[in-house]
Amino acid sequence: MAYEYDPNAGSDASDLNFDFDLSDTKSLKDLDIAGGGLPPGKYVVFAQEVTSEQGKSPLVKFVFVVKSGQSKGKKHNERVFLTAAAMPRAKLFAKALDLVREEDCGKSSVRRSWADAVNKDVVIGIKEEEYVKNDGTKGKSSKMTYNGIWKTNDPLVADVVSGKATAGATATAGAGTGNTQQASSGAKDTFDDL
Repeated sequence: MAYEYDPNAGSDASDLNFDFDLSDTKSLKDLDIAGGGLPPGKYVVFAQEVTSEQGKSPLVKFVFVVKSGQSKGKKHNERVFLTAAAMPRAKLFAKALDLVREEDCGKSSVRRSWADAVNKDVVIGIKEEEYVKNDGTKGKSSKMTYNGIWKTNDPLVADVVSGKATAGATATAGAGTGNTQQASSGAKDTFDDL
């Protein structure tokens, strides 16, 4: 239902009432789920939630929560498409989240549940992208770099896990990749290629 201003409506706005179920919300900070909340850098996180979505392209959606530092408790949503074109990234996520093992390599069918990723710790790399909004103004969003997920014992992110990383550092392998050229041109990614 769309709400429009009605100058004859008076002060009665009872039709705008809405009941929010906050029974599972411990703090308003828990409601910070927008991906735009994290500045560029690398973060030790845990996978709080994993859900499956079916649409034009099948995907899984992760909700990662930062475990320490200034952004402790902030959340980042990330979608991983499950199409043939996107399978290398999906496999990278499965590897970082310990869903696949060395002995699985070479097998044509390895069945695992993304639900097993819940509560697992990983390091994620976040970048900031500028885009053009529908109204023509510019906006910024935070998203993971294309291959920006590592196991916490990966030597490439040892400084992040130990807490010795420089704030906002993204110089390790995998940082800075993704759709930066497309986003900076103002084009929207429709993910049709996935």
